[in-house]
Amino acid sequence: MFEQKVSKAMAEKEATIQALVEYISPMASLPVRIFCKCRSDKCQEHTANKVHNEGRSYHNWAVLILAPPQFKGMENLPHIQPSISNGKKVMCIKSSDFQKETPMEQILLVGHFISSKVAFNFLKDNLTKIWDLKGKLIMTIQGLNYYFLKFTNSEDKAKALELGHLHVASKIFFIREWRLFIDYEPKETYSLPLWAKFHNVPKQCWTKEGIGQLASMIGKPLYTDKATERGSRAFAYICIEVDVKDDLPDQVMIEVDSKYEIMVGVEYNWIPPKYTGCKVFGHTDKQCPH
Repeated sequence: MFEQKVSKAMAEKEATIQALVEYISPMASLPVRIFCKCRSDKCQEHTANKVHNEGRSYHNWAVLILAPPQFKGMENLPHIQPSISNGKKVMCIKSSDFQKETPMEQILLVGHFISSKVAFNFLKDNLTKIWDLKGKLIMTIQGLNYYFLKFTNSEDKAKALELGHLHVASKIFFIREWRLFIDYEPKETYSLPLWAKFHNVPKQCWTKEGIGQLASMIGKPLYTDKATERGSRAFAYICIEVDVKDDLPDQVMIEVDSKYEIMVGVEYNWIPPKYTGCKVFGHTDKQCPH
């Protein structure tokens, strides 16, 4: 008797809710196509307001609202007022809010071509041979056709980063360290990390501050290689982020006590082509999409 009363009460409740939904929503009776879980023309589940057709079912909105839990995902979603920019609604986020995520920069490099690209397997095979990898290279394409390069061996990543940008099938393959949202950054490149050798560096300047100040004559200092850190080589090898507007001098000057000068030679492992018209790395005077 008790079970019958409970069953009757539940049925009345569902009927009341469905009647309310259909009353307040003019779209409640419109059909919406979803895939039926059973994919059968003899489905015994959710038989109300459903018609099978080629393994698919049609439910009305009222049934979906009253649907069992398997049709629902996240609930109680927050309502956050969007920002307005140039008269349009915009969802504004800050990359700093996502810094707690996995530090992917420890295992990932990211590469891309400026415009045209090469076949996926061809690129992977070439990178594996050029870098002479000890471990495996896991390559995927994400975002705006950026190549995510995951290394299973940390030495392989360091070697690839030190070699820098490559030419593959006569196309420039730009390589950077991973950072948040890099796979959605515009591909038109206005700054690049380049490796530069600094010759005739005074021993007194062979410090973190001295090396940084020296590299700042070219652009924004990023890091050195291990040999430079140990001071075991005659030249300093520094990775520097340079702007497309910056000049790349073949020597820089150190002035000592405003009395005399020391000239430090600079040699680049590669100088990227750039078109002075559009100010974009990778474009040339003869080949510019703009």
